[in-house]
Amino acid sequence: MKKVSQAASALALAMIVGWIGTPGRTAHAGTGPGPRREAMPASPARPPQATAMVRLISAMQGSEPIDVLFNDKPLFTSATYQTISPYVETPDVQDKFRISVRQAGADRVLVEEEKKLDMASRYTVVAMPGDKGGVTIRILKDLDHPRDEKIRLRVVNASPGAGTVDLAAEGNSDPLFGGVRFGEDEGYREVQPADVKLELRGHGDRAQPLRLGSLNLQRGAAYTVVIAGMYPHQVEMFTVRDGAPVTEATGSRSQ
Repeated sequence: MKKVSQAASALALAMIVGWIGTPGRTAHAGTGPGPRREAMPASPARPPQATAMVRLISAMQGSEPIDVLFNDKPLFTSATYQTISPYVETPDVQDKFRISVRQAGADRVLVEEEKKLDMASRYTVVAMPGDKGGVTIRILKDLDHPRDEKIRLRVVNASPGAGTVDLAAEGNSDPLFGGVRFGEDEGYREVQPADVKLELRGHGDRAQPLRLGSLNLQRGAAYTVVIAGMYPHQVEMFTVRDGAPVTEATGSRSQ
């Protein structure tokens, strides 16, 4: 993965809290540059308890709806592209959990992954197209409440065909997040206030930057940025607040 010098990273990262600009469309459970439907939990969430919470972000552009299962029990059903679900409680388990994905209503599992469970923690499952077809998932542990009212930010590259990309502020040569490979995430960074517009920069023959628009973020919060859609003509950016009891999301399409 491409490394950015500490000095360059500090300069670039100092530009990102309190983004103000043309706002993306905002709605509960994600509406953006196209319809986003909330993934319906397979059963109603119980009152808050000291157990893990999971939500789903579907970056499965152009695919059939999917079901997401937790230890073989449905957790979300019939989730479509741009679904951003609220957090729901998981069944009570003491050690590892297994997340699997299947086409809605089908029996065959398309992909599954195991992860150790931390009680009372929150997780995001990002479902995205595989690099050679099929489905890939990324299970992320969510954080919130950064120190000193900064912003905590991470990015997931879920855009097929994009390869390795940089997320940068327009007009700045140094990326905010550099060398993010397809199907991977760049972990949280705490960043300082600024007002920027973002662009996506590919590597090699994908060097033409794509403008992703501006964001409105709040101090003292954590966010996940998901780069989704087929590169380069259908790229979209979802920005979701992490740890919030009600889903807060914005979206914008590349220009």
